[in-house]
Amino acid sequence: MLQSLRVRHFAIIDDLELTFQPGFTVISGETGAGKSILVDALGIVFGQRADSNLVRTDAERAELSASFDLQQAPAAHHWLRAQQLDAEDECLLRRTLSASGGSRAWINGTPVTVQQLQAFAEHMIDIHGQHEQQRLLQPAACLALVDSAGVASDLRERVSQLAASHHELQQQLQSLTAASGTVSNEARQLLRYQLDELDAAADSITRLDELYQRQQQLAHADQLQQALAATRQRLDEDDSGALDLLRQCISELDEVSEFNQACGDIRVMLDEAAINVRESISSLQQQLDQIELDPHSLQQVEAELTRLHDLARKHRVDPIRLAEHHRQLQQQWQSGADAEHTRQQLEQDLQRTQQQYDEAAKALHAARAAVAATLSNKVEALLHSLSLDAARLQIEVSHHAERSPNASGRDRVDILFSANPGQNLRPLAKVASGGELSRIGLALMVATQQHDGLPAMIFDEVDAGIGGATAATVGAMLAKLAQGRQAFCVTHMAQVAAFADHHILVSKSATGEVTRTSHTYLNADQRIEELARMLSGKITASSLQHAREMRNESRPEQMTD
Repeated sequence: MLQSLRVRHFAIIDDLELTFQPGFTVISGETGAGKSILVDALGIVFGQRADSNLVRTDAERAELSASFDLQQAPAAHHWLRAQQLDAEDECLLRRTLSASGGSRAWINGTPVTVQQLQAFAEHMIDIHGQHEQQRLLQPAACLALVDSAGVASDLRERVSQLAASHHELQQQLQSLTAASGTVSNEARQLLRYQLDELDAAADSITRLDELYQRQQQLAHADQLQQALAATRQRLDEDDSGALDLLRQCISELDEVSEFNQACGDIRVMLDEAAINVRESISSLQQQLDQIELDPHSLQQVEAELTRLHDLARKHRVDPIRLAEHHRQLQQQWQSGADAEHTRQQLEQDLQRTQQQYDEAAKALHAARAAVAATLSNKVEALLHSLSLDAARLQIEVSHHAERSPNASGRDRVDILFSANPGQNLRPLAKVASGGELSRIGLALMVATQQHDGLPAMIFDEVDAGIGGATAATVGAMLAKLAQGRQAFCVTHMAQVAAFADHHILVSKSATGEVTRTSHTYLNADQRIEELARMLSGKITASSLQHAREMRNESRPEQMTD
């Protein structure tokens, strides 16, 4: 869940800090007030392209940060752990833009690349911009949309892996077949160089797990030593330690135990406690004796790990696969003595991989076709509720067996549409108007978002070209979509805003030549006034009454917020 957003010196925002709640939040304001700047800010936090022109003219840099609660985001937790970043229940993303150009980014205080921000975003949030529906005209985007609607990830991963294997084998075979003697020698020289690199690091590679463990021990040695020493002192400190206090209590009870059986029983328990404390003190001391406080050793271990990570990156494998990769190159070197045998083996591997890919691509196509059929029915039903009563929509998945293996399979996905009775289904780009395209895009979003597991979604004026009762349906859809997570919508439609759990008003002011924007959470009365303004452009008795009725009909339980 998105918890907060802090923006400083960005566009027309001077200094803004907002906290967010679960549910459906709308953002409204006059045209030109800067409603979409919040969406732009979040996009930049998540690694979208940044322009130095977005830094306020009177500032050296813009600073943007967002915090997230990860308790309901296991995929984000897993990604952070895989990246060796702090993976607690909260996560802080921060990015700065320099007025002179360039940017920097951090996750939980650790410097990261823009690509890492983008990768993290894939597990946390989905941002739908004002022109997102135009992507529906692109077959590649439609393919990704079908996959996100419920196609099993293991099918897609297998096709991708087999395509990569096929490509790699094909490249190796082409290189081997077309190579002359000189090129062959060059290839073997490169392989020998790679092996020499790995041979030189072989000892470190075999100790990779040990190095990770030792790095953790050395990195936290000081903290561990302080905790153990403090605990031991409290247990064994003269006159005031737990053990000394136990001895005093035992001595006190010795004098009265013969007069009272219960005191004798208590004394026995205290004896056992004293024994446990003494054993604890001994164990603590053993642990203290084993702790190694050596910053130099830590630097050496981290330097060794850095070398291994650099080597793994150079060889394009995960560090944990360096040993396996080393063995594979050794085998390749040995087999290089018999080029013809290698060629035959590659041909066999390529043929087997081709067959496996063909089968996997067909299975993926079948899965996509099934998902597309279900999705088509869902979207068509949603279009009917969006006042396209006669609309028909079909998501067509065609299989092209002649295509070379690639990571996404051999399918092409097109959306066919008909708005009126008697009209044949035709490609979306040829028949859909702007308003129809907006509604189709929204229906697809609603139909597919339930499968992505993302905690937050942002819609930037997806209600463009929609009005009246249809806009109210859009608001109801977004409110339902936000149940159990967060949905944010930049909107100019009161019919949409009436369904929100929370409402942020964006306003703009100018002092001299300086323009600033402000963002305010509205209470119940203020929300009615803003709905009235959105309805008629001004606040009147009739527009206020209309706003109250609209709010009461859409979300009556929220009238007391």
